[in-house]
Amino acid sequence: MISSLLFWYRLACFWWISSVTVYGMISPSIFGPALIKSWPFYFTDLSVAFTIIYFGTSSLSSLPLLSTIAYEIAFSCECIVIPVFWSQLYKTSDYYLHPTCGKILYNLTVHAIAGISLFIDFPFNNNDNNYIRFATNDVFYVLAFSIIYMCINRWYTLHYAPVYPILTWNSLSSYITAFTFCILTMITFFIGHYLKMYL
Repeated sequence: MISSLLFWYRLACFWWISSVTVYGMISPSIFGPALIKSWPFYFTDLSVAFTIIYFGTSSLSSLPLLSTIAYEIAFSCECIVIPVFWSQLYKTSDYYLHPTCGKILYNLTVHAIAGISLFIDFPFNNNDNNYIRFATNDVFYVLAFSIIYMCINRWYTLHYAPVYPILTWNSLSSYITAFTFCILTMITFFIGHYLKMYL
């Protein structure tokens, strides 16, 4: 019974998050072609991409290693995305300054629903075919993703425009922020690791 419910839950999450994300990328009323060109440079969108990969592979019970890595990266990132966006970035974002129904829907999906759906899934992925282990060595996947993202962010910012106001890469504070971010993703990974030990 639980296994059947998990299947439908994960399939619903995959459908909803992927549909709204694609809608946000192609709809002129939200971002249109501009987002398609820039989405690889937004940390949130990459985190959502891993969330979609997780729900897609886990609902099909296929590619368990990819499913595990995608979940661990997405979980570690969403633990940062949700509080940072809503506490620091929301009131300066286009969602807040120029709200529309489409933007509200997209914003809630990528900055809240995606992460919350992962957290709901957390206690249930211990005993199914896609066991998410949060093995200690897996932290290197998370760290590698964080470092690669920061390198991409730096390249895009210096060649085009800052993705985030706090990361301009022209001062020491930007490098401290990037380093802190990488450490935080590792900390959130180990939060998942220790929660797995007690759930």
